[in-house]
Amino acid sequence: MINLMKMFNECKHEKVSYLVKASYCPDCGAYIENKFYIVRCSCCHIKRKGLLRGEEIIAENAFCHNCGSNKFYVEELPAPNVFDMEYMVIKKEAKVLAPKRRSTCQIWVETPQVIKPKMLTLND
Repeated sequence: MINLMKMFNECKHEKVSYLVKASYCPDCGAYIENKFYIVRCSCCHIKRKGLLRGEEIIAENAFCHNCGSNKFYVEELPAPNVFDMEYMVIKKEAKVLAPKRRSTCQIWVETPQVIKPKMLTLND
């Protein structure tokens, strides 16, 4: 029951633009990193349309329309490409950033040594 509530209350990061590599989500404040993938046929290496099902990227159709193979592989792209937009799958991953370390400055003060002056006497 609790897992079901978490699933519906979890932010989908829909307002994060897919044109940038990473940004902050305006709804939840999480740091979101966009990853771009293309599904290709293992036999003829032609681009296939893909889907994001849960955390897994799969091919939209069971068989390749070019050679009929049912095997595919997923290729990660470094950046979005205009020619691949029709076939591209975008996966938004929330990254946990390490908190910035605060620098500290320590100051110490040495106590001055007090030297008592000697009394001058006539015999000296």
